Amino acid sequence: MSFQGALRTLVEVAEHPLAVGLYALVVVAWLVLSLRVKRHQILLRHLQTLPEADRLKALELEMGPIPKKGIDAEQWLRARAQVFNLARWIIVAITGVIILSLVVYLQLKAGPRLVSVSGHVRLNDGPLPNGLLATLTIAGMRDQWQTDANGNFEFQIPAVAKSDSLTLIAAAHAPFLAVQRETTVAKTAATGIHLNLTTPTSHFIGGRVLEEGSGAPVRRARVSLDADRGSGETDADGHFRFLARGDSLDRVEVTVSHPRYETFHGGLVLTEGNGPVLLRARP
Repeated sequence: MSFQGALRTLVEVAEHPLAVGLYALVVVAWLVLSLRVKRHQILLRHLQTLPEADRLKALELEMGPIPKKGIDAEQWLRARAQVFNLARWIIVAITGVIILSLVVYLQLKAGPRLVSVSGHVRLNDGPLPNGLLATLTIAGMRDQWQTDANGNFEFQIPAVAKSDSLTLIAAAHAPFLAVQRETTVAKTAATGIHLNLTTPTSHFIGGRVLEEGSGAPVRRARVSLDADRGSGETDADGHFRFLARGDSLDRVEVTVSHPRYETFHGGLVLTEGNGPVLLRARP
C-alpha cells in the first residue's frame, strides 16, 4: 500500500457514511466533555472563595454525592477534570484507529490501482502493412503488448507510485528493417496516444547471378549488402530481388557467396535493373 494511495483512499473514507458519523460523534463528545471540564474549572475557582469546611457541601449541592474518605473537594474536582480530559483524547484516538482501519480495508478491497494505456501506431504516416504488428513496452517493465491488425493497442498497467509519467516504446520489425519510437506521457493522459514509426528510405535491388564462362544461372546464391542494408537469395533462374535501405540509384557494396563458387565483392546500384553478377567456379 503506497503513501499516495493511502492519501487518495483517505479522501474516499472522508465521504464514507461511517466516517461522517464518527466525525459528528467526536465533535459532540469533545464539546460535551469540554463543557464539563470548563464547568469544573469554574466550580474550582468559586470553591476557593468558600471556607474549606463548606466546599464539600457546596460541591454536593451542584454535582451530587462525592466520596468523603481520603479526598477533599478541591482534589476530587481536579481528578474529575483530568478524567474528562483523558476521555476526550481516548475518543479521538479510537476514532483515529477506526479511520485508519477503514483506509487499510478500502485499499485492500480495491486492489492495485491500474492505469489504462491506449492509442494507435502508424508507419510512415500510413497504416501498418498487413501482417506487421508493432510491439509496445513501458520503460522499466518487462511486459510487452502488441497492436492489432489495424495498429490499435489497449492495455492496463499497475500505477507505479514512483512517477506520475510513463515512457511508451513502440517498435516494428520488417525484413531488414527495424524502427522504434518512444514517447513520455503523463499517466492521466495515457489514452489516445498516437505514434508514427518512420522507416529509413528503402528501394528494391535486383539482378541476376550467373556462372562465369557458361552463363548458367546460379541458384541459392546469397546476396548481402554492406552495413546490414538487406540481403536475399537467388531463385532457380539466378534472379534476386529484395528490399534494401537507401535512396534510389545509390551505389552499394555487395557480397555474393555460394559454396561452389568464389565469393564476389563489388558494387551495384540500388535499382532492379542491375546487370548480371558473374561467379567463378572453385577449382
